[in-house]
Amino acid sequence: YDSTRDNWQKGVDWIRANHDKKFFIFFHTYKVHDPYVPPEPYFSMYNPEYNGNIINPNEKEYFKRSSAFWANVDKNDPEDIKQLIALYDGAIRYTDEHLMKPLFNLLDELDLFDNTLIIFTADHGEEFKEHGRFQHNQVYDECLHVPLILYLPPDLTKGTKTKNPDTQVRLIDLMPTIFDLLKIKHKKNDFQGTSLIPIIKGKEKEDRILYACRVPSWKGNKPFIRNNIIRFKGFKLIDNVRSRTIPLEFYNIERDPRETMNIITEQEKKASELMSLLRQILNENQKFKESRGYCIKQGSFEESTLEKLKALG
Repeated sequence: YDSTRDNWQKGVDWIRANHDKKFFIFFHTYKVHDPYVPPEPYFSMYNPEYNGNIINPNEKEYFKRSSAFWANVDKNDPEDIKQLIALYDGAIRYTDEHLMKPLFNLLDELDLFDNTLIIFTADHGEEFKEHGRFQHNQVYDECLHVPLILYLPPDLTKGTKTKNPDTQVRLIDLMPTIFDLLKIKHKKNDFQGTSLIPIIKGKEKEDRILYACRVPSWKGNKPFIRNNIIRFKGFKLIDNVRSRTIPLEFYNIERDPRETMNIITEQEKKASELMSLLRQILNENQKFKESRGYCIKQGSFEESTLEKLKALG
């Protein structure tokens, strides 16, 4: 585990030193995280005509800090919002060319592509005022819907039927998929997720029930306000627990993918069906936690640990 600034290069060097053994490595980068400050030419690549206050970080070192970056953003200015999106795109391009490409070149150089499982995904997306806010503080699809790309080496692709299934899946499905692909034995109830192999082989075409939650407020050691989300068969229900403004949101995400029309009053029956599914999932989650001896304990942390946790959000 290494969380220093140049940890990506350390990971690449580690692969070079250990490529003759079986290995698992997890790369994580903040290059596409706010503050969006990719180096040139990526900083100016997608909006070269911009002349506002979000300036090149090479000119102001303090832009490396998130709070200082956002202090120079006018969140009501369409030009600043356009620049934020351009910087985000620049950061993605930088990551592709300076992190992913060298990593893949190394795997190719070491003849590892044909026997390496590669998974590319993310823990959240970003919002640019689609629903009034920025970064990743809400539960609309701009934050929840993330990329998921699996590269399967030739000996693992036998029997595959599709290269780009459009079936809805979940991040909790990744771990059982890895175990199945590598033929690692495990108990059926070890995971809440389900292997993606039936989808990869074209044997499963139904959407899986997607559940997510966000806890923005706590009282003591219990969540006070939370957002519970269920997304299934083209509909999405958001239960804003204890919200005094909008307690329930319901969207037809096939007709309204940007989640602009709350149809909770028009679709009460369908929303009630998803609410029943949501309650079932919450009960199952509670039983799963209890069976694992899960509990929240109050504890103390060293200041350095707290700073790392704050940096992670």
